[in-house]
Amino acid sequence: MSLRIILYLYLIMPGALIVYLVDFLFLGKVFKGEFPSNSQNILIMLIFLGLPHVLAGFLIVFSRWTYISFYKFRIAFFVIFIVFLSVLGGYYFYYFDYIVIFLGAIFGVFHVVKQQYGVLYRGHFIKNFYSMTSVFFSFLIGVFIYLGIFFREVISDDFLGYIGVIVVILCFLLSVFSFVSCDFSLKRLSLTCFWVNPVLIVFCAFFYIQEYFLLAIITPRLIHDLTAYFYYIDHEQRFFRKKENSTFFGLLSSWNVPVFLILPMSSIVVAIFLFMYEDVIIHFSKHVTLQLIGYDFLPSSILWFFVAMHYYTESFMWKRGSPLTAGAYRECSTGR
Repeated sequence: MSLRIILYLYLIMPGALIVYLVDFLFLGKVFKGEFPSNSQNILIMLIFLGLPHVLAGFLIVFSRWTYISFYKFRIAFFVIFIVFLSVLGGYYFYYFDYIVIFLGAIFGVFHVVKQQYGVLYRGHFIKNFYSMTSVFFSFLIGVFIYLGIFFREVISDDFLGYIGVIVVILCFLLSVFSFVSCDFSLKRLSLTCFWVNPVLIVFCAFFYIQEYFLLAIITPRLIHDLTAYFYYIDHEQRFFRKKENSTFFGLLSSWNVPVFLILPMSSIVVAIFLFMYEDVIIHFSKHVTLQLIGYDFLPSSILWFFVAMHYYTESFMWKRGSPLTAGAYRECSTGR
């Protein structure tokens, strides 16, 4: 996997800036402030934005018995935990949707920041106090942006103002710590790898301060999702070359479907199916849970399960020593 391919994805940033400028200068700021306000709509939007790539990772892991067997105890523990949390939270907490959004903000931002920094930093930059602190500032900025967007209907205007000030201060600290930790003797590609993520965070903060909430959320979301897809597809191509396809992917490849299209097409089709038949799934879950435990599942609980499982499994399944990376864990050279 070439780092140059990943870096090209960050061209989404100037694309988002062009959208902002066109709207700001010529369209009368029609996109400014646009964002769902109802908690259910926010959950649906969040899930929909990331669901195809979430399902792509899900298909990779759960279409191969080797992976399921290797992680069966971790997976079983988390399934039990999520079911317990959904039942307990939905029954006892009136604001459970907002609790889910808050937890989703923390884990979602952590997941995105960890992946994007990890992909471009791995093996090329020294981890020290300044570099790790700059990553932590990136995480904090993301969390405050999420809170300022998703909770703006339930928190005071004064507190929203404080969040804006905090985001600006954190962006300044991020810039300072990134500058101090940067080794300017690196070659151009390495310097680009170093700076694109801090710049991405500042871009998102700028869109947030300007109240272009959709751009603040969608810009990093697209970069993150496409980065994940590139790594997933690279994984499938390696298995295709070794003729170790799962039954599911092997069947599609036997129909002469290009390997690089199988995973995106499959995950998008499954995502569309879940949304088209959401009412049927919800009705079925209500019927089953009412019969078993007398509890009515929340409408968003099924899709939320996939997202939560994704955050959990991605935290350990792609590390060195995992069967997903066995024999193929290689770091891309940027040339220092």
